[in-house]
Amino acid sequence: AENIFSDISFINRKGMLLLFEVIIVFCILYGALMIVETRLRLALLRMNSDLRRNNQKYKIGINNSNVIVMDFDIATSTLYFSAETMGVYDLPSQIPNAVETLIHTGMVHSEDKKVLENIYKELKDGKKKVVGEIRIHLRDEKYKWYKVTASNIFDSGKTIIRTIIVVEDITEYRETEKALRIQA
Repeated sequence: AENIFSDISFINRKGMLLLFEVIIVFCILYGALMIVETRLRLALLRMNSDLRRNNQKYKIGINNSNVIVMDFDIATSTLYFSAETMGVYDLPSQIPNAVETLIHTGMVHSEDKKVLENIYKELKDGKKKVVGEIRIHLRDEKYKWYKVTASNIFDSGKTIIRTIIVVEDITEYRETEKALRIQA
């Protein structure tokens, strides 16, 4: 009978050692996981801070220039404006059927209809970058010249995933150009 208990005691000691080893391995892995998680969290915090700084630079740059940046959904022909752009230029958050809406409301000068339609067609056809100059009136009812630079962004399968449009006021340049032609 003593022999049986000594075997059980040996099994218990061996089981306890194995359990102790498993607990040690678990603690080591848990500690390593905590270190990795902490490093990832710090990296994400740094990236978030960098993104905020870049976003502030972008907003300052846009607010101090004659540039409007917007998203464009090619499938629905919808323009989307940021809150800053909406406030500065008194625009809605979006313009559905943008090409037709801009033409039919007179927001784009009637003589520039073909230029706008061509920009849209080339974007829809998958061209990476399209540039054109059109006259637009915003709040003041006076048409101004704008350079429109539209860029398609593609995924790895060459499918358009996003279209960004940058519109820059070039009225002063166009008026200077016109005055120089008249003088010549």
